[in-house]
Amino acid sequence: MVNERRKCLHICTIDKGGAYNGAKRLNEMLTEHGIESKIIVRTKTDDASPAICAFDSPLQGLVSKVKNAINLLCKKGDVKRDILGTDLTSNPFVKEADVIFIHWISTFLSPKQIYELTTLKGKKVIFWMHDMWLFTGGCHVDRRCGGYASECRDCPMAGKYACKSFCRKKEYIKKADMTVCGPSRWIVEEAKKSSILEGKKIEYIPNTYDDRIFNSECDRVSIRKELGLSLDKRLILFGAADTGTANDDKGFSYLIKAIKQLDMTDKQLVVIGKAGGAKEILKEYDAVFLGYISDENKLAEIYRSVDVFVNPSLQESFGYTVCESMACGTPAVAFAVGGMLDQIEHKVSGYLAEFKNSEELALGIDYCLNNREELSKKASESARRFSYENVYEYVEGFFK
Repeated sequence: MVNERRKCLHICTIDKGGAYNGAKRLNEMLTEHGIESKIIVRTKTDDASPAICAFDSPLQGLVSKVKNAINLLCKKGDVKRDILGTDLTSNPFVKEADVIFIHWISTFLSPKQIYELTTLKGKKVIFWMHDMWLFTGGCHVDRRCGGYASECRDCPMAGKYACKSFCRKKEYIKKADMTVCGPSRWIVEEAKKSSILEGKKIEYIPNTYDDRIFNSECDRVSIRKELGLSLDKRLILFGAADTGTANDDKGFSYLIKAIKQLDMTDKQLVVIGKAGGAKEILKEYDAVFLGYISDENKLAEIYRSVDVFVNPSLQESFGYTVCESMACGTPAVAFAVGGMLDQIEHKVSGYLAEFKNSEELALGIDYCLNNREELSKKASESARRFSYENVYEYVEGFFK
């Protein structure tokens, strides 16, 4: 099939984090399907990443970062207005692109700059919602507030400030000619409740992963030896957020409560990511801390070596770690929220626990440990829905 729109551009703030990984994998998937695809970022931190700095000169980058600093000074709580943004309409990468995916662009592009990108002739613009920012008054995670359904008039974090931000965003986004995509059915339905996106085409398009890396083919014993993990205990894996185990949204406190209800004599807890104060909290248990893992091949080995993965997040637009662990044949336990509902089939490929119910979380861990062999096969089969090959079918229409 000949693609009429052959040049694609992805825009992100920085070349790290879950949203960037989503953009990177989408970029790789499109490249493998004959699309000339590139990623530009304001801040490039890794020389090995495929991302390209959006600026020709250090001065341009500095100006953009100063605007970022001003935006952060103006925020209230977790609510940012993103008043100042960087104009990319004259950027050479933008000019040559036929299709533009806007990913996580917090403190980089303002609502006005997003709108201006959609006014460029001959380009198809897609905003990929990695979180809730696009349709709220400025928060990325609303903690189940739901205030965007009433234009954030009574924001518990920022009061009238959030409503002003909401109205300004609505002014620009409402008239922006773009398609909006969400990686879970949950976030798509939530976005439809906000008047910011009234009249917009909002589609469910899942995130994707490379099944050449994340798969269930391995020798679990040799991996455990290499990582220094127990050979005779059953392993429970938890992934801490970039901000550490103290991040309330990731639910570490609920995992601790669940662990206290389990018989841990034959179990070992494995923690990846920034542990924060978790080492002190878990000192009475057999726990191994592997730190932040940037190498996807090593991350896949860790997933394959353990018996169950636990993601007690309170809100997730998708939940890459769940998808990755399942692709590696490791069943996942999570609260029945957000993107978890699209990925885990209860007691078939994992376990969906009642929201904020630590006792249920503990039951789910035990269930997966006791039925791992049966669940493992179903988990890897289920995760294939999100492979490059299958997700391309969702996006190929943008390139016709």
